[in-house]
Amino acid sequence: MIVAFDLDGTLIDSTKRHYYLMEELLKNYKIEIPFNFRKEFMDYKAKGYSGLSYLINCLNIETNIAVTINNDWKKHIEDDLWLNTDVLFYDALFTCKTLEKLGVDLFFLSNRNNKNGAKNELLRLGLSDFPDNLFLISCHDTYKKADILSSLKELDSHCIMIGDTEVDYQAAIEAETDYYMLNRGFRCKHFWDVMNVRSYNSLLPILKRIDAYHFSGEIH
Repeated sequence: MIVAFDLDGTLIDSTKRHYYLMEELLKNYKIEIPFNFRKEFMDYKAKGYSGLSYLINCLNIETNIAVTINNDWKKHIEDDLWLNTDVLFYDALFTCKTLEKLGVDLFFLSNRNNKNGAKNELLRLGLSDFPDNLFLISCHDTYKKADILSSLKELDSHCIMIGDTEVDYQAAIEAETDYYMLNRGFRCKHFWDVMNVRSYNSLLPILKRIDAYHFSGEIH
């Protein structure tokens, strides 16, 4: 069996990186920051909206300025300074270790531009020992993820994608692999409910289902 994990929002909680950087940029552009900005910003994105949309529609920033800020955010979001604010979700390491004991082959499949930064982060967070392969895609491309999942299916037909965004979901559908979607990352439960997709707020019930599948041969 193969399990392909997304990183950000699935195994890694990168929430602070996202709002810390945006806060810094808003300060640089002398834009007033709402009192509840951090929660508001992340909740807005969890509904499926972009950071650019938040700047324009929630902070009422002029479009040209908002585009500049958003481009700066994209440019720096993987700088080491901000990557160092990332932490593991509480169940990430346990899940990986348990799957490894079950003989599951682990792969990481994530949208990252900074490959060295990603490798160093996995080392810092204690995840570098698990996957034999790390696949990084430089943009949020469903089809590139689907191609990788399809190639993994050729290694083992029992392939599962675990992620937290529609890119992960659509890639799994395109590649015709099983999937589990989380609602604690960058998409909320309401987002998945609207799409009629079952979602989970933890890796633990997903682990239980994979464990059951490992021994019974049935996905629940």
